[in-house]
Amino acid sequence: MKRIVLCLLGCTIFFGLNGCARHQVEFVPLTLQWFSYSGSFSFEAKPLPIADSLKNRCMIALTGSLMRSTPIQAHKDENIRFRVQYYSTLKDQIDFIGALESPQQQNLEKTPLTPPSAPAPEYGYWKATCDSQGSIRILKFEK
Repeated sequence: MKRIVLCLLGCTIFFGLNGCARHQVEFVPLTLQWFSYSGSFSFEAKPLPIADSLKNRCMIALTGSLMRSTPIQAHKDENIRFRVQYYSTLKDQIDFIGALESPQQQNLEKTPLTPPSAPAPEYGYWKATCDSQGSIRILKFEK
């Protein structure tokens, strides 16, 4: 009886660990080019200063969230390059907009980043929000 219990326990542990290994996130080579947006908004708001410590935590968290996201994981073998604008209109919150790199994008410090005009892959344009703790609360891919 002990052998059967030990065998069942061993199989459970083996298959449990094997199942966990299948769900590991794979490394995805991403290139993110960051732009601090200081232009005007379509709503009445002005960009607020962002503390370097919060900016750094949010950039690291966003990079990790992108790498773990399903659309990016599905294209992990591609050399994905994003241009990313970031700004703050609320205290202790940073908003990010990202789009696949395009030669038409100019002066992203003053010109808003817009969705690609040509058909883009499902991961080609996204928005994210980072809170005061440096955690990504929203990451939404848009077409």
